[in-house]
Amino acid sequence: MKQVGVDFDDPVQVEAYDRKQTSNTPEANQALIQRLGISKKHRVIDIGTGTGTFAIIAALNGAHVYAVDVSHAMLSYAEYICRKIC
Repeated sequence: MKQVGVDFDDPVQVEAYDRKQTSNTPEANQALIQRLGISKKHRVIDIGTGTGTFAIIAALNGAHVYAVDVSHAMLSYAEYICRKIC
């Protein structure tokens, strides 16, 4: 099969994707976390986590987070970002 679209197994493409995110901002995710009432007592599963923006904000709010994605490169990038700021 031929790859169609962006190859999210390519770390360069993953980093570019993360830089270009406009609708999935930390501020929007924080507002969603607050609206949902997510806190230390919660467990969160983020299916299709991508670069982990929602998962990281949930973790920073004390939740125990499971981040799931089909792309190993996306998960690796999310883990890298989380280690920098969590």
